[in-house]
Amino acid sequence: MIETPTPVTADVLRQLAELRETQHVHDTFTELTIAEAGSRQILDAVAQLSGVAVVLEDTGHRIVDYRPGPDDSAVFLHRWQVRSRVVELAGRTSWDETNGWLLTRLGRRDRGWGRLVIASPEPPSPRTIAVAERAAAALAMYRMHDQNRSGMIRRAHQEALVGILADPDAPRLPQHCELLGLSVFGRSFVGATVRPVLPLDSPGGPPASLTDDVIAALVRAADELGVTTLVANVNGDIRALLSLPVDADHRAVIDELAEAIDKRYPILLAAGRPVARLQMADRTLKEAQHVAESVPQDSRERVVHRVEDVHVRGLLTMLGDDERLRLFVDRELRPLKEYDERYKAGLIGTLWALLRFPGNKSDAAASLNMSRPAFYDRLNRISKLLDADLDDPDIRVSLHLALIADELSAGTDR
Repeated sequence: MIETPTPVTADVLRQLAELRETQHVHDTFTELTIAEAGSRQILDAVAQLSGVAVVLEDTGHRIVDYRPGPDDSAVFLHRWQVRSRVVELAGRTSWDETNGWLLTRLGRRDRGWGRLVIASPEPPSPRTIAVAERAAAALAMYRMHDQNRSGMIRRAHQEALVGILADPDAPRLPQHCELLGLSVFGRSFVGATVRPVLPLDSPGGPPASLTDDVIAALVRAADELGVTTLVANVNGDIRALLSLPVDADHRAVIDELAEAIDKRYPILLAAGRPVARLQMADRTLKEAQHVAESVPQDSRERVVHRVEDVHVRGLLTMLGDDERLRLFVDRELRPLKEYDERYKAGLIGTLWALLRFPGNKSDAAASLNMSRPAFYDRLNRISKLLDADLDDPDIRVSLHLALIADELSAGTDR
């Protein structure tokens, strides 16, 4: 008996079509992942496959990238952050009926780094859900590849900077720097040390995440200014070597670079003087570091500091390892330190106030929230302990130098 074939119904045909479409979605994002496509290419694919508006947002619900759809984009994006903040994802992917959004979390629930949002006024089809989830997977792979590349590049930059400081005349150094993107020939070079400005009570220096953010901001600002650079974290400091055209206004470029970074993260940028050859780059890098170590870390008078700005602090920084300087500081300040340690009398702070307000003891007392008689009592105690006349200009200069040198050696700039 010959069996009659089961007729192909409309539902079966629709299911087959959906399978083919879903397979096409999977194939598209598989190819993008293999090619290590960037976020722009992935969003282009999402927009093309869905035919509607697509938004990539960060954890602060700010729009990172966007592809318009056929409808009014102004309406779709209206008060985006306000609307997005109130939308919670029940699972990895959810449909928000109120806004007409299909949302997919990027990253794990506890370590998410954004969301992908596809316009979906009606309940999304399996194909649209597949587009969202496959795109999220592709974006995650791109982020991983990008972080790996950034890590490798950062390590290569660090090795290059350490190499320049150790042996600037190494024969293969110019070629190595060129391969890392630093323009070498027909250029001048400026070293820089960048330090995030932190609260005075912040222990242990800047967190690694802040250092990474500042480095990223520096790289971006340098790229926008057309400045090629090597930049890395070297021994806890952000160190950079900037390559500029010979005829560039070096001061203006450095100031503009620092201003761009400082708008995002408060920083202190110490700059060395320009040098004409890569083989001299160690000088400008060391000079920048010397300036950074000479400047009070809470200084906000200016963002950029140069050799001509550090004055006596620069001199004392250079002499910091000299045993004679340490003996000088101990000789000048030891009686006051011992007295403060025993009686908590605040004599060192009183001396600082006196020297910061030369000729105006009223202001000096006010800076310590003290009455004039109490302030004078402390000054008399200091004078007796040191057996010195605090009105003698030479004595004041000597004590001021000792205080600054002691501050620099302790790394607790005021």
